[in-house]
Amino acid sequence: MRIGSYEAKLRRRVSLAGWEAAIIPILAIIFALVLFSSVFILAGINPLSAYRLIFSYAFANPNGFPLTLYRFVFLLLCTFAFIIPFRAGLWNIGMTGQLYGGVLAAFAVPLAFGAKAFPTEHFPAGIIIPLMLVAAALGGGAVGAIAGYLKGKFEVNEIVVTMMLNFMAFWLVSFLIKEGGPLMSPGGEGQGFKLPPSLYAPLIKNVPFTIILALGLAVLVYWIFAKTSLGYQIRAHGHNPAAARYAGISNVKIPLPS
Repeated sequence: MRIGSYEAKLRRRVSLAGWEAAIIPILAIIFALVLFSSVFILAGINPLSAYRLIFSYAFANPNGFPLTLYRFVFLLLCTFAFIIPFRAGLWNIGMTGQLYGGVLAAFAVPLAFGAKAFPTEHFPAGIIIPLMLVAAALGGGAVGAIAGYLKGKFEVNEIVVTMMLNFMAFWLVSFLIKEGGPLMSPGGEGQGFKLPPSLYAPLIKNVPFTIILALGLAVLVYWIFAKTSLGYQIRAHGHNPAAARYAGISNVKIPLPS
C-alpha cells in the first residue's frame, strides 16, 4: 500500500491463544526446576527428595502454608508494579525500591499515632490499618512516579533510574532503622520498631486479609486494560509511543502513573 511518497505494509500482529499463554509460564517453571536441580546434584542430594520436602512444607505444612500465602501476596503485588508499566512500554525493575517506599510510608502512620512510644497501648486498627494501606500505595507510587516523570519528560532511561532508586531507598531504610533513626526498634539497632498487637493485620482462617486485596487488584487491573480508556491509552503507548503522541496521548501522563 502506497500513501503519497510513503509505502505502508500491513503485518499481522502476533497474538497467543489462551492455552499458549498458559503453557509458556508452565514450561518456564519446569525449566527452572530442572536447571536448579544441578545445585542439589552437586551437593549430593536427590533433587526429587529435595523438591518433595520443599513443596510439602510450602503447601502441606500448617506453619509453611501461611508463609507461602504471604510470599504469594508480596510477589503478586510486585508483579502488578511490573505489568502495568510493561504494558506502557516501560521496564520497571525498581519494585524493591517502591516496596521500601511503601513500607516507610505505612510505618509512618502508626509512628504518627504514637505506636512506637506506647507499644502496649490499644490503637484503633479499623482506622490505622486502612490508613497504612493507603500510605503504602502512595509511598510506593511516589517512588515509581520519579522514574515515570523523568522518562516521560526528559526521556531518561527508566531502567537506570529505577536501579538507582532501589539503592537510594535501601540506604534510606538502613538509616532510619539504625541508632538514632525514627523507626529504630527500642530493643536494638538494625531493625524497625514492632507494631502493637492491636495493629496486627487481621487473618481470615489463618489467611492474611491482604490476599483478598491482591486478588481484587488483579481483577481491577484486568478490567482497566480491557474496558477503560486509560487502559487503552496505556496499551497504545506501549505499542507505539510516537503514534500515541500523535493521537493526543500524553507521553508524560502515561509513564507517570505507570
